[in-house]
Amino acid sequence: MSPLNWNQLWKKDMSLLIILMVVVPIAGELNFHPFNDTFRVSFGTPL
Repeated sequence: MSPLNWNQLWKKDMSLLIILMVVVPIAGELNFHPFNDTFRVSFGTPL
């Protein structure tokens, strides 16, 4: 059994965290109107 390489795991986790910090707010801004502006679908949080 090989020992865990914590440096590799840390880099992988940090890159995933940074990607999520960028993608989540962008996804929250997306919305579309499938039924001629009577109904809106949004990917943001319901606040």
